Amino acid sequence: MSKAAVICTDNVEEVECLTIVDFLRRAGVEVEMISRTGKLEICGAHNIVFMADSIMEDVLDAESYDAIILPGGAGWEQLYADYRVRDSVLAFAEARKLTAAICASPGIFARLGILNGKRATIYPGMEADEFEVQWMDKAVVQADNIITGQGPAKAAEFAIALIGYLEGRGMESKIRDEVILEYA
Repeated sequence: MSKAAVICTDNVEEVECLTIVDFLRRAGVEVEMISRTGKLEICGAHNIVFMADSIMEDVLDAESYDAIILPGGAGWEQLYADYRVRDSVLAFAEARKLTAAICASPGIFARLGILNGKRATIYPGMEADEFEVQWMDKAVVQADNIITGQGPAKAAEFAIALIGYLEGRGMESKIRDEVILEYA
């Protein structure tokens, strides 16, 4: 069974965060929702309040997880401002563990340089020419161990791609059928 860390912060896009957690747990992935705010209660971008599983106290040990996942939304700048999040993302990318982000959060990856020379997607209009990224207008893009997603309406496809990476195509198909998500 794979283990994934989903980093939560206030102003997160709720549908992205909770769809990822829901789908991964359906697939048997052990998911830990980790709050970087110092409190378990997270207030999303649309005032939906939910509880994280734990509080981020230090940089995550990439050996303890198979994946780090950053949901997007207005909280992406808070994620980027936190050295623990930046250092954790770099540690996972360097260890060639699944490093994933959706919506605005792929911009964090671009700023950290882990998308240099790679294909990626991001929330439309956030593509920045200052980075050496080949931005794609696609729902989900995988480049080696890095998976990026476009935004809220693409959260299910993004979560399915994470399942395929972590648990294989068979589980990806099983969950896709279970949630009645059409094949792209």
